[in-house]
Amino acid sequence: MTLVEAAKSCFSNYMDLSGRTSRSEFWKFVLVLLLGSILLTVINSVIFGPTVEQVIKVSINSANEPKIGLGVKHSYDGGWFGLIFSIATLLPFLAVACRRLHDIGKAGWWMLFPVPFFVVGAGVILAITVLPTGSNQTGAMNMSDNINAALITGLAIFASIVTVIVWLARKGQPELNSHGPNPLEVLS
Repeated sequence: MTLVEAAKSCFSNYMDLSGRTSRSEFWKFVLVLLLGSILLTVINSVIFGPTVEQVIKVSINSANEPKIGLGVKHSYDGGWFGLIFSIATLLPFLAVACRRLHDIGKAGWWMLFPVPFFVVGAGVILAITVLPTGSNQTGAMNMSDNINAALITGLAIFASIVTVIVWLARKGQPELNSHGPNPLEVLS
C-alpha cells in the first residue's frame, strides 16, 4: 500500500469505527498527516510570515548584576492553514487509530487512555496556581510539594501517551479476532 492509497483509504473510511487496520496503513497515514502539517507550516510562513513576539530577556553579567532587555521571538506554525488541516484530519485519524487498536485485539476506546491523566494534570496545575504555598502545618502545599505533584502528573501523562503509541506500533493479531479478519490477509 502506497502513501496515497493509505491516505485515500483512511479518508474514505473516516466514519468507520469497525474492522481492523494494518500497521503499515496506519503509520503511512500518520506520515501523510505529518508531511501535510509541515507543508502547511511552510505555506503559512511564506504567505503570512513568522509569528513575532516581544519578550523580556533577563541575564546576569560577569559582575552578577541583572541585565534586563527586550527581545524578539520568531516562531513558525501552521497558522490558519494548519488549524483547518488539523480539524479536517481529526476524525479520520481517530477512526484509523480505533481500527488499529482493533487489530491488536483492544477496544478502540483505549486510545482515550491518556485523557484521565490530562484531567488530573489540569487539576494539579489549577491547585498549584490557586492554592497558597506555605508550610504543611497550615494545610497549604509548599513549593517542593508543588514541583513533585507536577512532576509525577507529567510523568503519568507521558507514560500514558507512550503506552498508546506502543499499542499502535504492535504487530496485529494474525488470526481472526472479535473485530474482524486480519487486514493483511484481506489485502492478499
